[in-house]
Amino acid sequence: MTTAQTPHTAPRQSALPAPLTTIDHTTDIVVVGGGGGGLPAALFSRWNGNDVILLEKADELGGTARKAAFWYWVPNNEPLRRAGLVDSEEDYLRYVARLSRPTLYDAQSPTLGLPEDEYAALRAIYESASPAAELLAARG
Repeated sequence: MTTAQTPHTAPRQSALPAPLTTIDHTTDIVVVGGGGGGLPAALFSRWNGNDVILLEKADELGGTARKAAFWYWVPNNEPLRRAGLVDSEEDYLRYVARLSRPTLYDAQSPTLGLPEDEYAALRAIYESASPAAELLAARG
């Protein structure tokens, strides 16, 4: 096989799978992945009185959020509002739809060209991200 015919394999982007382990435990909630979604899910569930098991295959928590230096954008966040700045839902939706799905984006469409479920998910992020971040900050 020549170099030109050698298939390209992308470098591994995630942690290697953990060795198989048997866990014999009863719990209310199992969260798989200790990243930017899993950690808050586990915290909120625990704060609501549930017994939680968090499963993570990597040696450290953080997942892909850790790779991004754990920077995240919270639309319509409290510091913006306190400063008197407006981060409207309409502007947020247009920006995120155009950025995340440029080939589908349609400014004239009621869902900006996105499938209804994706549009609804973006609206849910706008509505819940700041309250969630504020609660995390308040709880330390």
